[in-house]
Amino acid sequence: MTASRQIVNALREHHDELAADPGKLYALVDSIAVPHFDVETVSRLVLGPHWRRATPDQRRKFVNAFKRLIVNSYAKALLLHSNEEIQVQPVPESELASRHVSVHSTVSPGSGQAVSIMYRMRMKNGAWKIYDFDVEGVSLILNYKHSFAEQIDREGLDGLIRSIDEKNARFKL
Repeated sequence: MTASRQIVNALREHHDELAADPGKLYALVDSIAVPHFDVETVSRLVLGPHWRRATPDQRRKFVNAFKRLIVNSYAKALLLHSNEEIQVQPVPESELASRHVSVHSTVSPGSGQAVSIMYRMRMKNGAWKIYDFDVEGVSLILNYKHSFAEQIDREGLDGLIRSIDEKNARFKL
């Protein structure tokens, strides 16, 4: 998880500049963290059966909107927790031969309770990519899957995409 360390180090060195210019913060997260995420797989898993019924254009629009939502949320969380220590537990050598691994980490604040984060990763095109992560046992995929399914039932997939786009446009640090 050197990407997390790279971002945290950049946040510590340039905190005020990045807090003042969200565009720079988003660009930082987009360039360092996003390449480690399998955004299309996460999007497919989040939409579940709705993915199969979506048109290629709807899929593309959802992936782009959802990616921005994740980047926005991740950037804000990192900015708020940039002074915390991240400890990543090594993956046992025997598990690296698998196509799927779980990477356990702990974020320790200066004071208070440490937070457990588990990244689920899979080998894709010769690189490990994150396809889900749990924060204190709450899965990114399951969290979004339930809320998005309800919204799709009410407004359709296009309505969900519009809603995510609107949320992204209003997003503030």
